[in-house]
Amino acid sequence: MQAVNESGVPLRGYFAWSLMDNFEWADGYRPRFGTTYVDFALGSDWQAPHSKNLQPTAGKQWRRRRDSSCWLEALWRGGALLSPSGPDFRGCVNSSVFVRSFANDAHPGCSAQIS
Repeated sequence: MQAVNESGVPLRGYFAWSLMDNFEWADGYRPRFGTTYVDFALGSDWQAPHSKNLQPTAGKQWRRRRDSSCWLEALWRGGALLSPSGPDFRGCVNSSVFVRSFANDAHPGCSAQIS
């Protein structure tokens, strides 16, 4: 990034790319990679160029953390390797951690409640 800045290139953004992206794109939706599980809710898509009945359905793509994501979070936060089956690994948090009121400082008096 320093070389880009020094040369004056007008960089507005970039994408992180990994070798795993190539495997996912080559094999389609069947094999699952990564730390987030995506339920594609495969269904019919009349605009799809191929396999019109096996396309992710718009608005129904649910994402949830895999256990590996929770293990990585524990590693990054604690700085130590934990056994996924050991007593010190507590797994993923559930949605109850988001239950509270949120205030927006930019809009005094405006708040949201997540329950």
